Amino acid sequence: MSRPLALLVTYRDGFRAAVVGASGLVADFNFAARIRGRSDPVSALAYYVGVNGNSFSCLVEQVESLMLTRRAPIPSERTLLASGVIDRMMRSRGQQQPVETPELAISYRGPADSVFCRGAGS
Repeated sequence: MSRPLALLVTYRDGFRAAVVGASGLVADFNFAARIRGRSDPVSALAYYVGVNGNSFSCLVEQVESLMLTRRAPIPSERTLLASGVIDRMMRSRGQQQPVETPELAISYRGPADSVFCRGAGS
């Protein structure tokens, strides 16, 4: 079991988030937020499929869609932002100080339909 950690992210528009890692303590993906104008926080839970699960088939489904339609189902900018933020968070952790990210000033429009994995035949 690794030590839990929390990494703080401040977005250009002032939005603040914390990414919490608690490997060995929590196996799911969780989200919670305070929203201006609401007294109670909102939250969501996504179960992690696990070691013996079939989480890879969701990615294969997206690759199949790309090959059949010749259009990326997920904008490449989204992947660049997600991997870039993770990289900078880990660099910040190693340096023990905030890291500026002007190279991540990227915008994109997400797909109209969710690419959430819904299972076979989705």
